[in-house]
Amino acid sequence: MAFHFSKAFKVFVETSSFVFARIIANAYFVMFSAVIAVFFLFGPVFFALAAPLPDIFLAAGVFVFLFYWSFFRKRILYVLKSSAIVVVSEFLSGRNIPVSMQASFGFNLIKKKFHSLKNFRKFEQFPKKVMRKIYGVLGFVSFIPNVNSAVLSSVISYVFADNSVDYYTSLRDSLVLFYQRKNFILFQIFAMQIFSYIIFFLSYLVFFYLFNPFIVVFSYPFDLFAYFLVFLLLLLIYSSFISHFLICWQIVFFIETIKTDDPKKSKRDVLENLSPEFNQISAKAKVFVPLKSLASRHLLASLETSSKKKNFLSSLDGIIKDKDALEEHIKGEDALSELVSEVSNIDKVTKKKRVKIRLEEEKQKSFEKYEKEREYNTVFNLLLEFLGNELGKREKFEISSLQRQGENWAAIVLINKEKFAFLLDSKGKVIEFEEKQ
Repeated sequence: MAFHFSKAFKVFVETSSFVFARIIANAYFVMFSAVIAVFFLFGPVFFALAAPLPDIFLAAGVFVFLFYWSFFRKRILYVLKSSAIVVVSEFLSGRNIPVSMQASFGFNLIKKKFHSLKNFRKFEQFPKKVMRKIYGVLGFVSFIPNVNSAVLSSVISYVFADNSVDYYTSLRDSLVLFYQRKNFILFQIFAMQIFSYIIFFLSYLVFFYLFNPFIVVFSYPFDLFAYFLVFLLLLLIYSSFISHFLICWQIVFFIETIKTDDPKKSKRDVLENLSPEFNQISAKAKVFVPLKSLASRHLLASLETSSKKKNFLSSLDGIIKDKDALEEHIKGEDALSELVSEVSNIDKVTKKKRVKIRLEEEKQKSFEKYEKEREYNTVFNLLLEFLGNELGKREKFEISSLQRQGENWAAIVLINKEKFAFLLDSKGKVIEFEEKQ
């Protein structure tokens, strides 16, 4: 199913700690909101204010409540939501976090990557501005409550899907992947939000019919206070359960939709011409390889740590460049050894000397030739190993040229038909690489 409802529900259960955290936070919000309601509803009665002051008092109460709700969302719910995005992305990447430390883990990982929550908010401004350009004629969706926020959360979740790649590279690829299927993704997320609004509306109708017979017996302003408490109760349930489930649902849907897609270079070029903010993101990205999937996003981490798998060369034995040359060289050494043993049986010293000198010269030439080829083959094989480890078997790559450049080696590699220049030292360690235009 395109909506991935069952998988989203599984992730929702595994990250249920955020539901309880939201219940506690929302319970405090409900209590303070009730205090606000008591003051602004019963204040005019207590002070015996004449019309139209009670109505003004009530309007002021609505304004204060909305201000308090905005503050609560930005200072409390935003932190919980951001931490939930991190943890859900970790679960989708196959990493389990204990329930007792999920909220703190998500918050600490944000601080580790961005140093502070303030920097993370600034980071979010880049995709927000880019998405306005991506929407195009669908720009009206940004005015629909929570749709724009849901899309942003989904795009940001890709940043935390793999810790081995810097976040600007992940963000660039995430925006490209979103752009490639924007109509489908926007429609599905829009449908999810509409579904949640329908659930909220139907729930309020059920609550209204359940509590209305008890509320109508009260007179003003007690009846308004009772209706407000019903609304707060529903808001508590919605913000605790439905909101977190929507986060899980939207992230699961986005990751599952684009995880096998290629961030095409042609689409990236379109975005670079479309949005100056995307250019800033692309300029700060450290990896230029057009990676295909989350599993392929280890190239930069391997470049920094130079970690290699010892057994990889055995699987590449059939394509080692110098295999035939090495066998011929071994045969040549055996032949030379036999020739030496035959020459040793010759009695004439002068002939022995001539043969020995000739053999020494041949050995020296063979050794010098082998030394040159050995360094070439060592660098070639280590580069091949590096690419095979980090790009995987599904990626198509080919070393088109490898030449000595001073003390280092320069290679041109075709990765999915795209040219990349690699620089390696004499020991075969990758120093740097860049995309060739």
